[in-house]
Amino acid sequence: MLTSILLPLDGSPVGEDALPTAMMLAQELHATLQLVHVHQPIMQVYANDLVVGEIPTVNTALDAQCRADETDYLAQLAGQLHAAGIAVETHLLTGVIDQALATAAVELHTDLIVMSTHARRGLNRMLLGDLASVLIRHSNTPVLLVHVQPDSIPDLPVPPFRSILVALDGSPLSEQVFPITQALGAPLHAEYTLLHVVAPHESGSQRSAAQQYLDASAKQFADADGTVQTALIFHDDPAEAIADYAHEHNIDLIVVSTHGRGGLSQLLFGSVSNAVVQEADRAVMVYRPQAHPA
Repeated sequence: MLTSILLPLDGSPVGEDALPTAMMLAQELHATLQLVHVHQPIMQVYANDLVVGEIPTVNTALDAQCRADETDYLAQLAGQLHAAGIAVETHLLTGVIDQALATAAVELHTDLIVMSTHARRGLNRMLLGDLASVLIRHSNTPVLLVHVQPDSIPDLPVPPFRSILVALDGSPLSEQVFPITQALGAPLHAEYTLLHVVAPHESGSQRSAAQQYLDASAKQFADADGTVQTALIFHDDPAEAIADYAHEHNIDLIVVSTHGRGGLSQLLFGSVSNAVVQEADRAVMVYRPQAHPA
């Protein structure tokens, strides 16, 4: 059961692109939406300011006003969410952005982080810098990336995720996404597709083994509240196959896994997960499995 969703905000309209999706999930899952902004001190280096060895110091007056503005911004958003019947909390943090958010995710018992990314540029042009990459690498909390087309306005309201595609690579690590996927999908009455991509030149016995793996995974995944089906795809480019399948079958959410130890360049499928996030035109949830899950 997912009860806490964290939404990082930077105070800009672009930073709010993931808000409609976060609202939908909070409403459907009856979860609390945690609105989080990380305050960055307003520094000054002027001759008439208090400066020690040219080391920047905080401009107290401007910094206080900035904090007040950021607090008001979060309060205004919270008021809108309360009016929509969503449980919401606000948090104005300080410190290094990625470290502050990773710590908040733990302290707030966050089950899911929701963020935005430009669809055409992928994770190397993530809103809020490379924040999502860092959070995926260092946090055990899944990150749901909302693709926003350039110059587009997110739909309001965002429809619930009714179809979820889970990309598997044949390893136990990739199967660790099952619990979080079910926790997200069950309240949405979602249908699931477990997908595995194999090279077209694989032998008949290898293809048979791949289908057996998918059948066994579906049995393991079995969810009483949703329909589970499998898809075995023969393609030389796994990322393209996953993105194309999601597009052609009108999938609402793609789920992929990453080791995360070396960031998004070291992915469970090599570069496949990274490519999926870059190529897909819909939401992608990235989860870093644990080498030794509890």
